[in-house]
Amino acid sequence: MPTLALTVNGQPVEREVPREATLLHLLRNDLGLNGPKYGCGLGQCGACTVHVDGVAARACVIPAHGVAGRSITTLEGLGNKEHWHPVQAAFEQAQAAQCGYCLNGMVMQTAALLTREPQPSEARVRAELSGNLCRCGTHVEILDAVARAAQLITNAQAGGNTLRLTPARESDLEALCTLRVAAMRESLEHIGRFDEARARRRLAAGFQASSTRHIEVGGERVGFVVVKPHEGALLLDHLYLWPAHQGRGHGSAVLAQVFREADGQGRCLRVGALKESRANTFYQRHGFTLIEAAEWDNYYERAPQPR
Repeated sequence: MPTLALTVNGQPVEREVPREATLLHLLRNDLGLNGPKYGCGLGQCGACTVHVDGVAARACVIPAHGVAGRSITTLEGLGNKEHWHPVQAAFEQAQAAQCGYCLNGMVMQTAALLTREPQPSEARVRAELSGNLCRCGTHVEILDAVARAAQLITNAQAGGNTLRLTPARESDLEALCTLRVAAMRESLEHIGRFDEARARRRLAAGFQASSTRHIEVGGERVGFVVVKPHEGALLLDHLYLWPAHQGRGHGSAVLAQVFREADGQGRCLRVGALKESRANTFYQRHGFTLIEAAEWDNYYERAPQPR
């Protein structure tokens, strides 16, 4: 039986998979991920929708071996009860389901749409969701949920105020180290690798004020980002937010600004993420593709987009 290697919800996966198996079979039967549902089996109802390299796709008709080396995100990787994605929160607020069978696919399709088009028209939403079938008649609530999600994302990215990136100074290093430690603690403690001194040294060793910017929302410093040239590309070396400001869309807003810089220069953007951290799903959702899986970290790249 041939071996298949790919990335699922930010984690590298390697399995022996029959050549005839579909991606949906792999996700549900082999990996126990029940977010994508089996509906029609023909790619026509949308219940099995997942993201393949950030693009919505129907898992029931995709050969598993056809996505070798690709990055797959299911509903489980989009968010959870502790850290809901804005689309999940909006669908819950709008009560946009009756039986709920179609809901997961609707959420995944909507999340992919809003990543590409943060403020789509109602006509655009209707066209995007036309292939996601709901027999319960909750279409009005679904349209409301998408509008709510778009507003939640917009509000989160602004935080009620304009998000700005402002230059750092050499004297900011100690405060930035403290922020980095707070932001990384949960992920590193989860795998037994938290070491505050090491986390501080790592930032201090490569610190350059010229490539470091504070993330400010409403005049409050909520995080920082470091972007520097590296081997012809741009390296997103650090992106951290205080824990209290995570999950509000600030990271997406920062990426949007960094993307404009990278695209304007025609450069690839590269980033690394601790293997078991939620950062993997975050970067995949924003169009990064896995290029290397090391012992502790995954490395991603985003190609420049035409302006």
